[in-house]
Amino acid sequence: MEDVREECTMQNIVTEIETMFCDEEYGFEVYALIKGDEKTLKRFAFYEKSKNNQDNFKDKIQKTIAEVVKRDYGVEASQYVSVDYVADDQHRIYVLPQNEQYAPFEYLKAVEPKENYFGVNDFDNVDAILFRFKRESRCIWAYQSVQPILIPNKKKENFLVKAISTEDMDKFEEFTDRIFTITQKVNLLVVGENILTRDIKLMQRHFGFEQYIRSEAMKVVEDITKTGLVENNFKLQEYVSRPSKTYAKKMLRIKQYNVVKLKSKELIKKIQKTERWRETFTIINGKIQLNTYKDVEHLIDLFDERYTKSLITNDEFDTDVKRIAKKNET
Repeated sequence: MEDVREECTMQNIVTEIETMFCDEEYGFEVYALIKGDEKTLKRFAFYEKSKNNQDNFKDKIQKTIAEVVKRDYGVEASQYVSVDYVADDQHRIYVLPQNEQYAPFEYLKAVEPKENYFGVNDFDNVDAILFRFKRESRCIWAYQSVQPILIPNKKKENFLVKAISTEDMDKFEEFTDRIFTITQKVNLLVVGENILTRDIKLMQRHFGFEQYIRSEAMKVVEDITKTGLVENNFKLQEYVSRPSKTYAKKMLRIKQYNVVKLKSKELIKKIQKTERWRETFTIINGKIQLNTYKDVEHLIDLFDERYTKSLITNDEFDTDVKRIAKKNET
């Protein structure tokens, strides 16, 4: 059931993107996210030339960013994968659902048209550029991280030069206006309640992703505890709480698999009958005794089952992404 829900989510995301860009009749605005805890958004006011002019700057940005989104994110559902698989370091687009415990882009819901415009004095305090695509009730946000290099000559240590063409030669003078750069890159998308990104490092640096990983990993520990399979569950909590987030990521993989849903007695019987596992664990009074972190990792391997077919549940898996494969209908 978990795998079916995941597949539906991925397909819904693809549908949302396709619907948004089915034609160019959608709203488009550009905002600057100002550094600070307040999550202040300031809207770009563009100098509009004639509407018949193909060089309209806002239109150029709109078409360019839309093409980037369609190229990088308007892909088949199979190119998306749940963030639960983040430990596998897959070269796919991770889908991270926002919830009550973790919602770094909740502030986007409060954005309303108002006279709060981005200005030259804000250049040094920009954290990101956000592009909003809106069609009726649908809304997609594209996030572009701003690096210091995108604000040329920030400290005014160099001379900026502009050319002036005259009849006899090109002449040059100092360019004193401030410059701000918008690139052809989208680090992540926000579609509905879901964050879509390949850039997990960005999520960790700026969006408290480590907190999310540890919180979700602890939920997995709770699921294992409920099975009654393990004698000393505190060892699982210790493992997830270790300084490196790698261990919490490993624990997160377990969420997807049916072996977690088996009853304790049923699991123990299957373990004792399976050659790979029967000599791996210390079993006392019908429960697994975890003595070391290595034992915990063996338990994760049991639940995660890194094979194309589970030795415990007989589920078959896709080989490219570790998901339960669809059964062939006959």
